[in-house]
Amino acid sequence: GRYHQAAAGERRVSAALDAAARFAADVWRTLTWRTLLYTVFAGLLLGLPFVVSRFVYENARGMPLPGLVITMTGAFCIMLAILIADQAIERGTRSWPTYLLALLAGAVLAGWLQDAIREVFGLYTKIDRPGVSAAVRNTQMAYNGISMFLYGFMFVLLYRDYRRSKRAEALTRATELERTHGERLLQASRLAAMRAEVDPVALLAELRSLKAMYDSGAPTADAALDEL
Repeated sequence: GRYHQAAAGERRVSAALDAAARFAADVWRTLTWRTLLYTVFAGLLLGLPFVVSRFVYENARGMPLPGLVITMTGAFCIMLAILIADQAIERGTRSWPTYLLALLAGAVLAGWLQDAIREVFGLYTKIDRPGVSAAVRNTQMAYNGISMFLYGFMFVLLYRDYRRSKRAEALTRATELERTHGERLLQASRLAAMRAEVDPVALLAELRSLKAMYDSGAPTADAALDEL
């Protein structure tokens, strides 16, 4: 009894680990160069509001490279959350709850990573410089996470519209290919029917008769050719 229960438990754990490994591998395969370029572009878009808002870094003017690293981190977390949600949806989960849950996890991760990177690079803002209270730093971390969630929600709306248009294009192409294939099959069936109606022996006899008529100069040769 206990041995069989332990063996069954090990099989369940092994199956769960295999499923998790396949899930992670599928997510990894979606991280293409195009996806990374989209992430960089999204990071640049995320950096624009930070430039014009109260996030002004004390150790550099404008938005320095480390500051862009922070916004890229947020964009990457959101993009990773969307890719993970896609794989979960393909496995049968509901669309919007999955996206919202993934965005929430991505926003929490983005808020924590942004705070950690800011501290590593010394990119302190006017409200989280060394010496401020932990409550202020936690408030800014929460603000970053909420911002990433809202930006991510807008990106999901655009992404779903893009995926919907791509699916519509694919469906249109498939329908056109199916229609073309059907027309070719119809033409082939008509040609086969025409071939089946022709008697080769009778056709050869008619051609020989026409040749004899033309050779003899018969005036009805052209009419016989048109009739054939």
